[in-house]
Amino acid sequence: MTDRPVAPLICPVCAEPLSAAGRTLRCPRGQAFDEAREGYVDLLPAGHGRSKIRGDAPEMVRARRRFLERGHYDGIAAALEARAGLHVVERAAGREATETTRGAPAAMVGPTERKGGPPGPAEAAPEPAGAVILEVGCGEGYYIGRLSRSLARKGRTLGAEDERGAAGAAEDNAAGRADAAGGAGSPGTAGRPGGPGAPVRCFGLDVSKHALRLAARAHPAVRFFVNDVRYRICLADASVDVLLDVFAPRNPEEFARVVRPGGMLLVAIPNEGHLAELRAELPLLGIEPDKRERVAAQLGGAFRPIGEDVLEYPTEMTGDDIADLLRMTPNYWHLGEAELERAAELPPRTVTVAVTVLAFLKDAKETSAG
Repeated sequence: MTDRPVAPLICPVCAEPLSAAGRTLRCPRGQAFDEAREGYVDLLPAGHGRSKIRGDAPEMVRARRRFLERGHYDGIAAALEARAGLHVVERAAGREATETTRGAPAAMVGPTERKGGPPGPAEAAPEPAGAVILEVGCGEGYYIGRLSRSLARKGRTLGAEDERGAAGAAEDNAAGRADAAGGAGSPGTAGRPGGPGAPVRCFGLDVSKHALRLAARAHPAVRFFVNDVRYRICLADASVDVLLDVFAPRNPEEFARVVRPGGMLLVAIPNEGHLAELRAELPLLGIEPDKRERVAAQLGGAFRPIGEDVLEYPTEMTGDDIADLLRMTPNYWHLGEAELERAAELPPRTVTVAVTVLAFLKDAKETSAG
């Protein structure tokens, strides 16, 4: 079988481009990486098999899937989809993202506030021209999976199934799996010659194999790979058009390396009032003071802020929802089983979701690679 490019993935050993032969990824120097049965590939760099990041345990992953599928964070996903989708189509039109659309601010001062519900979908725009979208710390794939399906409905996603050369029944099966996961549209149509739109490749990385097993099964249009974001991201320099970071570790140097000039970085962080009703009676981990300013300063070397969406809306949670929320976050490592069981017995209540999505652009002074 002829090798096919899986750009922009690179070898974790030599940083050369990877290509696919069947279900194996290879670099020109002979390093080979087999896809797991579920469809993800382990690209944790040599010597980093024991990452310092504690990946999510199986119970955390299952709890996160249950919690997110109940829609509590749909508002966050919708905000990411609106910003990322708009950036992709503006890139296709040869424009740098601006804040003249969707009423977003010209800087991080005077944020756009959205209270009472999520933002609407991005407006129709010209078809994109081969963008790459990456989510770091993607977990079980909720956000990148939703974004991939949103783009697929517009005919803009090139799925991992396409890159592996799956055809006929295999593509039909991939489409069926996407529909079963709550999506619409076949991930195997958008990137083909003559398809309705230019390809958009979606990637997700996480250090937890437990999370990626679920992610790859549920979202076959996304290529998932194991990586430690605090070490090195196995994507080529200046190859990413949109990078998503939702409550995940950040690596400013690696973000600056992989995001192309003019590319977008979206970072979701909790606000002071996030889950306030639960924090009042449960021993949840605290939110850093001045987190927004700290994150902006951390990323300010290569990225300039262009806007933010301040999301604040109520959601109804049962005791089971609250217990899953505790299990899916780092709180899991600090709470005993008795405390988790006690949380599950709490009566239903209204809880505030308060999150800011910070939008940055990579400095476009340099010439874009690729």
